[in-house]
Amino acid sequence: MRKFSDWEKDIIREIANLADGNFTFDAFILFSDVFIDEKFFLDSCPFALWYNPVKIKHEDLMAEKRKIFDLVFLLDYLERNRYIILHGHYDKDYGKSQKHYINVELNAWMAKTLYGCISSCIYVTQDLFSLVENDFKEYEEIALEEAKKQTKEAKKQSKSARWSVILSAIAVGVALLTMILSICL
Repeated sequence: MRKFSDWEKDIIREIANLADGNFTFDAFILFSDVFIDEKFFLDSCPFALWYNPVKIKHEDLMAEKRKIFDLVFLLDYLERNRYIILHGHYDKDYGKSQKHYINVELNAWMAKTLYGCISSCIYVTQDLFSLVENDFKEYEEIALEEAKKQTKEAKKQSKSARWSVILSAIAVGVALLTMILSICL
């Protein structure tokens, strides 16, 4: 399993909180700040992402796109690793279409994946809840840490046992020496 950044951990916790109780929610909620604030518009046919130059300066566009793409890549990772299931697609546009929006060029895979993430419901599996509960450690990692603790404890006990044997041997040697000296004297 890969290590998650703090931002990704926050998103995963948000996913777990949104799904808590009913295990499913509309994925658009995760992207809502981008589309409700009218920074972007996502067209369903053909798949196209448009940005609003009034809300986003051209120099800030890369950072805003990165937020969207990082979230898409995170959802894709979570789905591929069976932490979530994306299901049910809605054919609708996201954001408010305006004539002054400018097209963000996307390759076909990215456009389809972005639309698939945004227009789906997210079903959260128990594995994701467990991941959050275990502070983003998988079962194998937890088991490895436990095995390391047990190994460390076993080494400590074997060291104690070794010293006990050494002290016992010294005591037996002193007892034999005392007995030999008492016989000879």
